[in-house]
Amino acid sequence: MTSQASPKAQPQPLYIMAKPTAAARTKIENLRRELGISASYDPQRFHATLAPLGDGRDLPQPLFDLIRVAGGSLSAEPFDVAFDRVQGNALVGGKALGELRSFQKNLVDRLTAFCLFVPEYDFHPHISLTYGAYRERNVTLPPIRWTVEEILLVRSIHGEGRHEMLHRWPLIRKQDSFDF
Repeated sequence: MTSQASPKAQPQPLYIMAKPTAAARTKIENLRRELGISASYDPQRFHATLAPLGDGRDLPQPLFDLIRVAGGSLSAEPFDVAFDRVQGNALVGGKALGELRSFQKNLVDRLTAFCLFVPEYDFHPHISLTYGAYRERNVTLPPIRWTVEEILLVRSIHGEGRHEMLHRWPLIRKQDSFDF
């Protein structure tokens, strides 16, 4: 799990994130094309950051294990999200993201309960559509929806433009009734 980083190596931030489903990702790609937004950002990297966890280049195994346990201790059911506006270079939403906001707060509370340091993060749910080539936009659109069924621990490999999946936590639907 631990890697040797050279002094000049670019940071490799760790994030806990939610990624759109394949169907939602396709809608986001189409939207980006319709609005003429640069496609230089790989659609496989579309995500909503829930918690940044700092640089992950030299993550000690015990810390990685603690993050896995802390994330796994959060009892949560799948929930729906809906993003309904493009603001600047990001897909954003309003009231429809209340469950995501609540989930994110519970996640951060859980991580800190395990004495994990979570850097200060002003959570404004969004999905970056591109980096660079910023253009002022405020476009309302039909909601792009999906159900968040898992959260992911990801290391972002700067300079290579990719995400390295480190761990997944499924969100488990509780049974409401039993069929006898």
